[in-house]
This record gives sequence, structure tokens and C-alpha cells, in this order.
Amino acid sequence: MPDPTRHHQLDQLHQAEAQERHAARELDAQLTTARAKAAELHDEWVQATADRATAKITQAKTRHAAADAEISELEVKVKAAKLRIDRATAAAAAYQAEHANELVKELSAEASAITNRLVEAATVLVQADKDWYTMSARVGAHLAAKGVEPRGNLPNTHGYENVIRDVRRTLTDVGEPRPPLPHYQAAQWSEQQEAAAVEAKAQRDADRDRQERQRQAQGPAEVITNQ
Repeated sequence: MPDPTRHHQLDQLHQAEAQERHAARELDAQLTTARAKAAELHDEWVQATADRATAKITQAKTRHAAADAEISELEVKVKAAKLRIDRATAAAAAYQAEHANELVKELSAEASAITNRLVEAATVLVQADKDWYTMSARVGAHLAAKGVEPRGNLPNTHGYENVIRDVRRTLTDVGEPRPPLPHYQAAQWSEQQEAAAVEAKAQRDADRDRQERQRQAQGPAEVITNQ
């Protein structure tokens, strides 16, 4: 099985980020619902207190406490979800930065194909202009054959003259269009990108080591509490 392309791997990272965002939206919705429910239970508690209904007060307090606990848990989950989003976003950005050179190379064939389509489209447009006037002459000859003056009965132009003129001038002056790729030398660009990728990887490794040392310094008790 061939290795997946860099774009495929980058797409997977973006999909992971999108999934984290979707999960965060769902948790936000749950938190909103839980807060609305807690507000209702609070009103019930107030009403039971106003009625001096001891049993209802106890029940309302219990239900309200459970709702508050659910809110607290959801608030933690929402914060954790946002943290996962940040991590997923950072992972995609880091991957794109590290493999930018390879990502551009993967697009080079498609970029060249698009550029070739520009040439083909310009050539087709110029040829269509010629064909239009050729057809106009043929139609005019048929009109003249039956005594109808072509001038005044046929359009003189098709209306795209300015476009055709610009295309002709561009084909003459510019020649081959430029592909949407780096205009500086590929070797120089590759060296710059590879150096940046090495630096970015070293920074990520240093950050990971620092985070590991911080977790170890927290101790078992704090780790269990965070869980």
C-alpha cells in the first residue's frame, strides 16, 4: 500500500480538528440546557421555600445540587474540548509548516496543468474570434446572393474585441503564463523550508520535554485530582 500523500495527512489533521470543534459545540449545547434546567430547579426551590413545604424544599435542594454538579462537570468538559481544539489546530499548523516544501511539490503537477489550460483557453478564444468573422463572411455571402446588403443586416463585431485584443497581446508579449508556484529557484526555496522545518521540530521537541517535566513535577496526587 503506497504511503499517503502529505495533503492526505494534512486533511486528516484538519478533519480531526473539525471533529473536536463539533464535539465542543455539542458540549456547549448540553451546558446551555443544563443551566436552563438548573434555573428552573432554583425557581422550584424558591417556590417550595415560600410555601414552607419542608418535603418539597428538601427535594428541590437535592435536585438543584445535582443540576449544579452536572453544570460543573460540563464546564470542565467544555474547557477540555477547547483545549483539544487548540491542540488539533496547532498540530495541523505545525504539520503544514514542517512539510510545506513537500506539499508544494505535490501541487506542482496540478499547477502546471492549470497553467496549460490557460494557454489552451487563450488559443481557443483567438481561434473562435477568427471563426466568427469567417462565419460572418459566409452568412453575408448568402445574403448578398439574394440581393440583401450584408452591411446593416449583420453585426459588425461580436462584442468581445477588447478581450481578444488583450489575449492576443498577452500571448505575444508574455508567451507562456506563469504557474502558481514559487518564482524563486526551487533549490533555494527547498533549503529555506527544510531549515525552517528542522527548527520547528526542535522547538516542538523542547516544548514536549518541558511539558513532560511539568507533569512529573506535579506528583501523583495532583495527577489523580486532575483526572
